[in-house]
Amino acid sequence: MVLHDIGVVGMAVMGSNLALNMADHGYDVSVYNYTPDLTEQFLQERPHEKITGYFELKDFLASLKRPRKVMLMIMAGAPVDSMLDQLLPLLDTG
Repeated sequence: MVLHDIGVVGMAVMGSNLALNMADHGYDVSVYNYTPDLTEQFLQERPHEKITGYFELKDFLASLKRPRKVMLMIMAGAPVDSMLDQLLPLLDTG
């Protein structure tokens, strides 16, 4: 299994374009969206050899090199708090 350099959470316009930009610059990128349909749509419409989509948060995080780097490209406020609540128990301390 390829371990990816960075992960992007949020596959709306900004997150998907950021993932593509990083992949175009040589980074292996994992992508995840809390609604699987956006991840699937992105992967079908914009396939890239350096991007892999994940549909479970645990699998998404397991795909990343350590120390794990995750960018949240989601709506500010409560969605960020909710995503952090889901991510933190799955990440290593520090």
